[in-house]
Amino acid sequence: KEFAKLRADVESLRREIAERVIEISTDEMKNIRSLSQTYANLSPRAAAAIIRELDDTTAVKILSLMKADVVGPIFEAMSNDATLARRAAILSEKLRLMKASKPAVS
Repeated sequence: KEFAKLRADVESLRREIAERVIEISTDEMKNIRSLSQTYANLSPRAAAAIIRELDDTTAVKILSLMKADVVGPIFEAMSNDATLARRAAILSEKLRLMKASKPAVS
């Protein structure tokens, strides 16, 4: 019984870690890279408006492929609204935890 409980605890921790660490699969890399380049070419305000509508995982994947000098102005545009500023902080934390698989482009 104790072993079964430990095993369940380990599996629970594994699921929790998997949910927190975002990774881009090889299959979706081309599409995410394309979206990243598209959003990088938008004004920071326009990119922030679109990112506001994306789920966190997708937003983090897209942002992770952008250079810091592109992401910074987008986060700055998000900081003008308290709710979006909190979202930028959450996305920043998720970017920090993201598993690196490819170098940034854009």
